[in-house]
Amino acid sequence: MCILTAFVQLTVFPLSSGISGVLYAIFSGQPIAIVGATGPEYAYTVVTWNLCKQMKIPFLAGRLWQGLWTSLFTVLLAGFDLCYLMKYVTRFTEEIFASFITMTFILGAFLNVLKVTNYRS
Repeated sequence: MCILTAFVQLTVFPLSSGISGVLYAIFSGQPIAIVGATGPEYAYTVVTWNLCKQMKIPFLAGRLWQGLWTSLFTVLLAGFDLCYLMKYVTRFTEEIFASFITMTFILGAFLNVLKVTNYRS
């Protein structure tokens, strides 16, 4: 079993996003579309990385299973034509999620400042 270091695994993620973005631009006919890591995706990746580390699961294998699980739900949603449920998702729901992501980054910054402060004292 190949064990990758944190550095290799975290550099594979942006590389795969870049390759996926180029392939999407070529095959979709929309070269201007932005396909890549965003704030929520980055926060999700950090949480996933920490969870995989705690559970002693290889990060890339965990991401693979997450992708397969998400693909299953996407196929089921499309197969049963459940897109009509989107009318119940409001702007308010999006703002709550954006606020959660913002608070996650702010809390992370404060915790890092506290670590540096405690380290120096």
